[in-house]
Parts: sequence; C-alpha cells; structure tokens
Amino acid sequence: MEKSASEDKLGDRLKRQIREIYSVASVKTEEYARIGKKRLDILSLSRDVAREKRSLGERVYELSQRDDTESILPDVTVKAIIGRIRKLEVEIGELEAEISKIREEARKAREEETKAGAGTLHEKGSDGVARPEEKPEASTATEDDDSQPDGV
Repeated sequence: MEKSASEDKLGDRLKRQIREIYSVASVKTEEYARIGKKRLDILSLSRDVAREKRSLGERVYELSQRDDTESILPDVTVKAIIGRIRKLEVEIGELEAEISKIREEARKAREEETKAGAGTLHEKGSDGVARPEEKPEASTATEDDDSQPDGV
C-alpha cells in the first residue's frame, strides 16, 4: 500500500514536531540536572555553615564562662571560625549565581529552539496543529488548465 502525498506530509510534520519536542526536553533535562547538582552543593555548604556556627557558639560560650567577654572577638579561634563561615557564604552565593546563569542560558536556548522551529512551522490550523510552511510549486499546465487552447 502506497502512502499518499498528504500522509507523507503528515509524517514529515510529525517527525519535525517530535524532534522539536525532544530538543526542548533535552535542554530542560540538562538544565534541571545542572541546577540539581548546584543545589546539592549549596545544601552541603549550608550544613558546613551550620556546623561552623555551632562551633562558634561553643567557643563563645567557653570564653564567656571565663567572665572575660572582651576577649571573645579578638580570640584567634573565633576569628578563624568567622572567616570560614564568611568563605562558605561566599561559595554559596557563587553557586546561586551559577544557578541563575544556568537558568538564563536554558531560557535563551529554548528561545532559539522556538525561533528555529518557527521557521519550519506555520500558524496552527483550526485543529490546533501547526502546519508546515507551504512552498509554492512551479506551475505546470494540466488537462484542467483553461489557459491553453484545446488540443495544444
């Protein structure tokens, strides 16, 4: 059984739409995977910050037990812990910036895919299905063409 021209066009249209859907899904999957990894890194760093703050609290408490509260901030251990906390917070901020960058790159990639797809698909028909852009075919005279005199 041979396929008609309309079946071939429908098949081509479906293949093109499936490729476009696959492409968008691929971009989204990559975006979510990269963001997920960054979020795990942030979670790990946040736990490190909490651990350091706990250590800081313990050290401050120890020093306060000595009734020498003036020695708390100049204490070498306190300064070191505060320095580690600040460093971890900077790393968290950098990871959050990377997540924003990943989202922006993915948004641009989706826009480019949409623009690329817009060149191959035309407006949606009444059934909601995007139609391929029709290319004008070279006109040829046919039997039903009245522009030619009979018998020519």
